[in-house]
Amino acid sequence: MFGRSREHRVFRYRAQAGTADRQRGDWCAGNTYRRTGELESDWALQRQHLSRIDRTAAAVFKCALDKQCTIQATDQNLKTAYVTSWSLGFQQQINSNLSIQADYVGNHGTKLVGMQYTNTPALGAGYCHNPDGSSFTATQIAAVATLVGKVGGSACPASFGTSTAVSAAAIELSRPLYGKFPYYSYIYTVSNPDMSNYNGAQITLTQRPTHGLSYTLGFTFAHALDMATSERGGPTNTPTNFRSDYSNSEFDIRKRFTATLTYALPGRDGFAQSLKGWKVTSIITAQSALPWGAAGNASIDVAGQNEFVDRWNFSGNPADFSDLGKGSVPYWTSGSTIPSGTNPRTGQPYVAADLAINNPTCTGAAASMVTLQRFGCYVRGGSVMSPPAYGTYGNLVRDFFRGNTFTNWDASVIKDWKFTERFSGEFRLEIFNVLNHTNFGNPQLMAAAIPTPSAHRIRSAGRITRRTWQTTTQHSGAVVPESSSWASG
Repeated sequence: MFGRSREHRVFRYRAQAGTADRQRGDWCAGNTYRRTGELESDWALQRQHLSRIDRTAAAVFKCALDKQCTIQATDQNLKTAYVTSWSLGFQQQINSNLSIQADYVGNHGTKLVGMQYTNTPALGAGYCHNPDGSSFTATQIAAVATLVGKVGGSACPASFGTSTAVSAAAIELSRPLYGKFPYYSYIYTVSNPDMSNYNGAQITLTQRPTHGLSYTLGFTFAHALDMATSERGGPTNTPTNFRSDYSNSEFDIRKRFTATLTYALPGRDGFAQSLKGWKVTSIITAQSALPWGAAGNASIDVAGQNEFVDRWNFSGNPADFSDLGKGSVPYWTSGSTIPSGTNPRTGQPYVAADLAINNPTCTGAAASMVTLQRFGCYVRGGSVMSPPAYGTYGNLVRDFFRGNTFTNWDASVIKDWKFTERFSGEFRLEIFNVLNHTNFGNPQLMAAAIPTPSAHRIRSAGRITRRTWQTTTQHSGAVVPESSSWASG
């Protein structure tokens, strides 16, 4: 398919399994073969050049049963995403200087762009289970053994224990397009599977300057939900069910309060204007915590479908796993023998009670004693997070827990001087984080992901950590270069 133009011709080649897809545009990583001429130009040189590209692509992008390729496609019916917004509000004047405004704001994102995992293995395939939970038939097991003989790896497990290996051959055979394209693994299709919703109530109280005091107080109570906060996000552990990812958005702040206040102090003439022109300002922010979620370790495939982001099971109150400060979720270790060394949860040498299989809360919530013994569990308060059984999904939803609240107070002292009608000056002392309050960020992974003893520990503080002072001098609206700032612990 050659794109012709009276002015130029452009060809694009995408190497896939030793082939080249001729399309108009750039080929591979942006290399373009461009030739200008009339429609009757000689094509022989171009065909020779394209043949060399084919041979190079075949050598570099060769796919096989033991070296499968991942490709990306675009839905030919891809739609334009759009957001519908609506609002309703009223404003009431309380007196000549004080007013209140209340608004309801909502929006709905439709046909948001995301990634469909077109060639995803069936749930439980790595443990030779069918999606309905039944075991592979003798024919299926024989097919797995045949593929293992060609590419290596593990056959179907005869039993399930703490060291059961996933059968990569069984996973590949379960891919929907394996019969036609056995050399392809995942096919990421750009499509429109996602949606989002936001609903919020906003109240604002505004005081215009009265006796030197003015302020604006605002409070928002809202809820933001989506299927994927990032652009072109894919599903988490449930690649055929985007709806299961519909949960709190990563920027979902349920409650937020802000206050900005300015007070012009009464003044009087004299003493070189040192008794007048003073103002103090404050900005106060307080908001509820952002959400966070947990996913399985990148080296563990409990679901048996080569996703490596397994959802675990959770029972109890999500508040027990929220607002951790700088701590971590307590972990009860895997295994059946007491490990050596010090338990980071207790700071003491490991004892038998530190094993998950010896914790009644863990065993009472366990979907499988085998996976509990293999991966351990997390317990805080009366809540527990434990691994699902082999070949199943856990019930933990995306962004289910909450991190830490955020509070901050900034203030400034301002002194104005007026020397002439055209020349004035200003001095500012600004203090950021007046109370020197540390705002911790959301839990971050110390290792790849769960299960580890230090998973979901706070690794760093949030945006504002130390009190900072800053002075600025201005004259006639121009900032004097001798400004300075410093921090105090």
